[in-house]
Parts: sequence; C-alpha cells; structure tokens
Amino acid sequence: MNHLADIIHHLDKEEIRSYKLFASRIQFENSDGKITKLFDLVKDKKHDEDDAALVKILFGSYNHNAHYRLKNRLAEDVQRSLLMHHYNLDGKIKTINQISLARIYSYKGGYKQSFNFLKRAEKKAEEGSFYDLLNIIYDEILVLCKSFHGINPDEYIDKQETNSKRLQKILRTNALIASLNYQLRQTNFSGKDANVLQTISRINRKLNIGKDVTNMADTQFQIHECVKNALLFKKDFTSLEEYLSNSFKHFSIQKLFTKDNYDKKIVLLIWLVNTCYKNRHFKQMNPYLNELDKSLHEFNKLYFDKYIWAYNQGRMLYYVGTNEISNAINLLEEYKLKGKQIDVMNYDVNVYFNLSTCYFFESNLKKANENIGHLLKKNIYTKLSAEMRLAVDIVDLILQIELNEDIYAEHKLNEIKRVFKSKLNQPSFEKEKEFLKIIPFFIFEKNVNWNKTKQAKVDEFMKKYYKLEPGSNEAIHYTLWIQSKLKNENYYGLLLNELSK
Repeated sequence: MNHLADIIHHLDKEEIRSYKLFASRIQFENSDGKITKLFDLVKDKKHDEDDAALVKILFGSYNHNAHYRLKNRLAEDVQRSLLMHHYNLDGKIKTINQISLARIYSYKGGYKQSFNFLKRAEKKAEEGSFYDLLNIIYDEILVLCKSFHGINPDEYIDKQETNSKRLQKILRTNALIASLNYQLRQTNFSGKDANVLQTISRINRKLNIGKDVTNMADTQFQIHECVKNALLFKKDFTSLEEYLSNSFKHFSIQKLFTKDNYDKKIVLLIWLVNTCYKNRHFKQMNPYLNELDKSLHEFNKLYFDKYIWAYNQGRMLYYVGTNEISNAINLLEEYKLKGKQIDVMNYDVNVYFNLSTCYFFESNLKKANENIGHLLKKNIYTKLSAEMRLAVDIVDLILQIELNEDIYAEHKLNEIKRVFKSKLNQPSFEKEKEFLKIIPFFIFEKNVNWNKTKQAKVDEFMKKYYKLEPGSNEAIHYTLWIQSKLKNENYYGLLLNELSK
C-alpha cells in the first residue's frame, strides 16, 4: 500500500510546483481547501499523516473516515499531477500514452483516430525496442479491426507473430540472467571461464534456452554483468581481473562493440584499469589506459566528456603505483587549469583532494595544504557528503601535524570528534575512530615521552589495521603514516614498497 507521506516526500521541487499549479486549476468542492492544507502539512513533516492532532487541525474534531477519504483524494490528485508532469518523460511512457489515447478514442467511437494513435505507438515502440508494448499494440489493433474496417488484419497478425518470437527470446534471456545471478551467488563460484560456461549450459538445459539467445550481443553483455557482480560480491578481485580481461578479448573478437553500445567497451576498460590497480598490477594498467584513451576519441568523441575523468583518474593511479608522482601531479594540475569548463560531478573532490595527497606523497606540504584548504571553503565543504567531509578533515589533520601546527591540529581533532560523533560510532567507521584515539600522541609528544600504555595502543592499532587496500577511500593509509613517523622515513617510499608486495 502506498502511504501518502511516502508519495509526497518523494516529490522533487519541480513536481511540487507542478502539483500546486494542478491543484489551483481544479474546480474544488467546499472541502478541497483541506487538500492543499493536508499536502503542505505532510510535505513539511509537521505531522504524521494519521496524527490525531492533524485530523483535528483539518476537521476541528477527530473524524477518521473523513480524513481517510481526504487522504485518498489527495493521493489521487498527486498521482494525476505526476502523470501530467511526466507525460513525455521517456520513450516508453510516450508509447504508453499513445496507447492510452487510442483506447480513449476507441471508447468515443473515433476508430480512425484510435488507429492513428496506435500506429504512432507502434513506431515509438519499434524505435525503443519496447517489444512487450508492441504485443499490446498489436492486440489493440486486432480488436479495433472489429469496428474499423480500414485495417488489414493479416498484416498485423504476421507482425504479432514475429514480435512474439522476438519477445519470447527476451523473456528466456531474462530467465537465464535471473537464474544465473542466483546460482552464482549461492555457489562457490570461482570465475573461471569453464565454470561460467558449465553454469550457463546447465541453466540452458533446464530452461530450454537455445544458442540463438545466448549468442545475442545483449545476452552476452548481461551475462558478463551478472558474473562481474558475483565476483565483486565475493571480493574475488584476482578472478575478476581474469574474467574482465577474457570478456574484453571475446567481445572484441566477436565484434560486439558497436556505436550503439560503445559505452559498454569504455566501462569494461575502466573496470579493467581499476581492478588491475586493486590487484597492484600496474604494468597491466598501461595498455588498457591506452585503449581507453583511443576509445574515448571514437565516433567523434561521443563519450569523451562523460568518461574523461575516469581515464584521468586511472592514469593518475598508474603514475602513483609506478613511482611517477610528478607525472600524476602534472596531469591533475593541467586538469585543474581547465576549471569549471569540465562538466564532471564532484570536480573539486576529484582534482583538489587527489592533488593534496599527491603533493603529500612528494613531500610538498605547502602545496598539499593549499589544495586541501580549497575543499575546506564553506561553499564547497558544505556540499560534500558526510563521509567525504570526514576524509577531507582527517587528511587536513595529518597535514597540520606534518607542518607542526600543533595548536590547529588539536583544535581540528576536537572538531572532528564533535561534528562526526554519531558517524564515528558506526561499525563501518571503527578504524577512523580508533585512529583518532591515538593521533593525539603525535601532536605534542612526538612519540618521545610515550609510556608503555600509549606504545601498546599504537602497536595494537598497527597490528589490527596493517593491511593496505589499493582503491579504498583511505587517501593516506593510517598505519603507513604512523610507521613513517615512528621510523622517520618517507611516506611515499613506504607506500611504494607496500604496493610492490
């Protein structure tokens, strides 16, 4: 059952404005003033939708039946408003609307007009590959033949038969993918090609799915996505890299990448780059990055703007892993010069956060501090997610300790603990919470006057969180940073040594 509050709270600003306009144009009954009042009270979360106090505001006394009818009326009005507002939202909705108009004209006896709307719907359905809707359209046309004699039914009987066969293949594909996805998650799946083929073959026999379906490009891409997600779920990145590599070779040999689905090739290459980095296979990243760069320039740079940051990020990670930190900085500085011309989500985080950490790797603390400072500006910082704000603040805290700004560092530490108190109590942020407990030892005492208790706490943290995971959200690995402080060694040198293992 759809609750009124759920319906209203999912409306965005444009949808709310559309409803207000819709409500103002309707000929309301005397009680209808209560509808807009109810809408506003629920929207502003001043009351739960069934609050006794809310009912009293609207009706002066507790009248549950009247309130129930009012809620239903409001829900219907909001839904009608949404349908009007999103009348042309996408191709499928446009097609459905054409079918609806055809039925309306059929009820009115306008059979010729009804047929015209169905022909328009057929064209849109074919353009959008909405084969399920095509079956409905052909059913409607054949029913219309009884009343409108200007239609040749044989033509549409043939079309319906052809479409039904095509639709049956799609339904079998969906069954295959659903079953494959379930079995991969339930079994001890290794990701090897033989394992995949055996699983698919077993499902094919069970569901009676032929090679004409499994050989379809769309089916192969869906199977690929299914296996990839299963390996991600298991966090088996070794098998994932092998599977992605084999998939890319297979799709390329079969020439499955076309202009219409070329973004699938780009996304697959991005996954390969990131998985190689996760597995510390930095040399293998370079050929995939070169292929990705080439692909972004295909078809008049059709997908260039959408995926250029993914390429640059992959290239930056490659430089970090191969001890070419100056190249990583140059790449990011060049990207920064282009400024807001680049239409990239989270531009500031992508550029300035990575620049700050790269300059830190290079031991250029002044530049690292300048770039993290950009993210601390109020107009940028407040737009970041809570998780990202915490990550930025911890990097800032580490940099202030490195710069011997002890008073600021102490103030920053207390601010982090206060602002992120509830977040740090969540299990997923246990590492950050434990790190913040021992970081005061590095602010004033500089590990010179540590007693056995403090040393034990630091040792315990390093033992518990020793593992380095490339690609994690930890911009500066806490344990490696502590190690660099204790041994008075260069952090980036320790990082490269760890990445080479």
